[in-house]
Amino acid sequence: MRWIGLLLLVALLGAAIATNPGPGDFERRLRAAASDKAMKSLKEGDAKAFAALAALDVLSAGSYRSYLVFSSFEVRVLGKTLYDCLGAFERIRCAEARDD
Repeated sequence: MRWIGLLLLVALLGAAIATNPGPGDFERRLRAAASDKAMKSLKEGDAKAFAALAALDVLSAGSYRSYLVFSSFEVRVLGKTLYDCLGAFERIRCAEARDD
């Protein structure tokens, strides 16, 4: 019975490593989110559309870190975090930094 549990654990770790998102996956996810936000802002006549469009250019400047079974991606401009993302099993969750 122990061997089955160990085998399942090894299989789960192997799947996590094999499906860990890379930097390109994070950039594609963030570009899609930023362009959607920009289009929505343009339709509403909001000035934030220009900021969202400008953010598209800095997404490639993000820092990627892989922790073997999951990864993180952070976009910082002038010391301020714009986006913070985590990814595992080909899923990516991103949070836009809030102004405090």
